[in-house]
This record gives sequence, structure tokens and C-alpha cells, in this order.
Amino acid sequence: MNEKLILSDLKKQFEYRPFSKQELYNFYLLYEPELKESTFRWRVHRLRNENIIIDVKRGIYKLHDNNHLYYVQNVFEKNEYNPYIENKTMIIFKNIKNNFHYAKFSIWNTKWLHEFMIHQPINNTTIIEVEKIAAKSVFESLQDLYENVYLNPSKYEIDKYLLSGKSNILVINLVMDSPLQVINKITVPKIEKIIVDLFANKSLFVMYQGKELANILEGIFEKYDINMATLKRYATRRNVKNKIIEFLSLSTNIEYEKYMYLRG
Repeated sequence: MNEKLILSDLKKQFEYRPFSKQELYNFYLLYEPELKESTFRWRVHRLRNENIIIDVKRGIYKLHDNNHLYYVQNVFEKNEYNPYIENKTMIIFKNIKNNFHYAKFSIWNTKWLHEFMIHQPINNTTIIEVEKIAAKSVFESLQDLYENVYLNPSKYEIDKYLLSGKSNILVINLVMDSPLQVINKITVPKIEKIIVDLFANKSLFVMYQGKELANILEGIFEKYDINMATLKRYATRRNVKNKIIEFLSLSTNIEYEKYMYLRG
């Protein structure tokens, strides 16, 4: 066995717990500060082939001891996306549901992203996505009840009104086959849809770009179980799959294994 695998120190470091690929890379960097990622990938391949480490789940490993397997299930289980839905959001949803029984729509609030951000936006936006045929009627009904309601706002309207510091309500067209879910009888977008929409409509989500977008995505991937098939399908539909791959690889610390499915 090549001495560069440093098995004795590896065992001391990770003997009793699972560890991520990034942790393993950081471990080897202590001994080889100039270690290239390509060399490291080959080392991981060798460790796995020689049954020194085993997969707990994608990108997570444990040491394999022939006398004992330190295998703890569910240690790295992540949460399903289940955002807290505020009363105002519920009231708006129920109002639309009562008045437009057959319209397909969803609702969410950009405040759901704030927990992952360093610089907190001064406002938040309630986003209602409704099938195009009903969008104008829903918009007009909400105008009678609330201030700062906009229908498919232009970039000019976004820059002039939506960034003014006030909370807003937007009614926009629902993209066909958008991934949605129902929480407490409220239809909301799946987390995969929100991720894609941040890329597909940058002018609308201008406050959630750049470094903050990296923070948001790193937080989401860390906290939630992301369905990569759903993400890929919707990203392809919105023609932003390659943009997402590029951003994840160049601008975040998210491990390649977590999004490599998108490349297929």
C-alpha cells in the first residue's frame, strides 16, 4: 500500500464517525498542501477499491474495519423542504382559492431564503404563480385587498418599485409542469423550482444574486434533500441547466458529487 494513503493517521482521524469527501481532502492537504484534486480523486478511488473506505451515501464515507463496521444509518439524513408558511401567505392563498376554484397556482415568500443570507434584504416579496389564463383576474382581485401588487412586472418596474424597501405581492405566470407540493393545504413550489427560478429570472431576484446566491445554494444543499432529477428536468425546461452547473462548480463550495447528475 502506498505510504501516501497514511492509513494509521486516517484511522485515528475518522475511526468513529462518517466523514465527507471535503473532510478527507482537507485531511490529506495537511500532509500535502499542494495535492491536486485529480490526484485526490484517484486516491479516493483507490481507497474505495481496496475496501478501506465505504460509501454511506453520495459523497459521505466511513472507514471499513474487517472486525467492525462503524456504520451509523441516518446520521446524514437531510430534511425534506417544509417551509414555515406565515398567516398572511395562508390568507392570500385561501382568498385566491375561494375565488378561483379551478385556477392552478402556487405561493411562496422570498423570506424563506433569508436564513441562508448574510446581508438581509430590507423587504420581502410574496410570489403568486398562476396559470396565464387566470393571472390578470387574480391580480385585479388582490389589488382590491392589498397595496404594492404587480402583474408580471417589467425590469423597469422591478428596479423602480420592488427595490424600494416595501414588501410586495407579485402575480406572475406559472410555468407549465412546475414542480409544486402541498404543505398544510397550501400549494407551494418545491425547493428545486426555487433554485432554478433564481437563475431563470435574475432581474426579479436581483437581491439574491452573486455571493448571496452562493450562500443560499450552499445552505439549501446542506440542509435539504435535493431531488436532482426534478432539478435537472425543470432547469432544462427553463434553459438554465448549464448556468446552474457552472455557478455551482465555480462559485460555491458544494461538492461535485452533489450535483454531478445535472451533467448527464
